[in-house]
Amino acid sequence: MKRIVTFLIASLFIFAACDDDGKTKEEYEVWLEETYGELKAVSESVECIDTDEWLIIELGQNPCGDPMHYLPVHESVNTIIFQKQVEGYTNTSIKYNEKGYSDIDCTQEFQPAPTGIISVDGKAVLVYE
Repeated sequence: MKRIVTFLIASLFIFAACDDDGKTKEEYEVWLEETYGELKAVSESVECIDTDEWLIIELGQNPCGDPMHYLPVHESVNTIIFQKQVEGYTNTSIKYNEKGYSDIDCTQEFQPAPTGIISVDGKAVLVYE
C-alpha cells in the first residue's frame, strides 16, 4: 500500500510537468498511455473478495465526451490522491482532444458503460451487457 501512495504522489508531479501546452501529440500519448497503465496497476493491486467494496471509475474523455476507459477500483485505493490522478488524466485527455490530436470520429459506436463488477480468480472484472 505504501508503494501505491508513493506512485500516486509521484504521478501528480509528473502530471504537473505534462500540463505544459507546448507538448506534442506524441508526448501526450506517451503520458496518457503510461499513466493509464499506472492507474490500472493500482486498480489491480487489490484482491477482489467482496465486489461491494469496489467502484467503477470513469477515466479520461474522448472528443465525443464519453469516457476513454473504465476501471474497477477498490474503495481502499480510491483516495483523494488517486482521485486527483484520475482527474489529471481526464483533464490531460481533454487538452489532447482540444488540440485536435485525437483520431476518434464521433460517429463511431462506443462501448457502453459497464453495469457491474464480478470477481474472477481474485481479480475485479467489469461486466458489460
